[in-house]
Amino acid sequence: MGASSSKFNSGDTVMVRNDKSTVQELQKGHGGWNDDMEAILGKQGTVKIVLPGGDIYADFGESSWRLNPLCLTSAGSQRSGAGERKGSSSDEREDMLIRLLLAAAAAAAAARSSRMSISSLSSELDPFLSPAPLR
Repeated sequence: MGASSSKFNSGDTVMVRNDKSTVQELQKGHGGWNDDMEAILGKQGTVKIVLPGGDIYADFGESSWRLNPLCLTSAGSQRSGAGERKGSSSDEREDMLIRLLLAAAAAAAAARSSRMSISSLSSELDPFLSPAPLR
């Protein structure tokens, strides 16, 4: 119970997501982003260590990286063709949920930075939320 509940284990073959901006965001708080990491986007590697917090140390031949497990998919479920668009529907749902999570985090950060209060936001939205009068 104290150990992480990672879906990866030492020795597993994993693939890094292709989307640079998503991986950059997901790496915040998980070892960060380094421009050299661009070389491993879409590449297969081998899990060397699963850290207690769930982060993964993976080896990619000439380099090893600490990665957020959300940046990785199991290479066993991937097709090998570079241009093939045959991911599983659960991978596609996971990608969509990650993009939604990142968008929500960006919206929350924007709301904090603008210091807009809930009441002022509510009053601006009232005309759109009120039902139209019946005729």
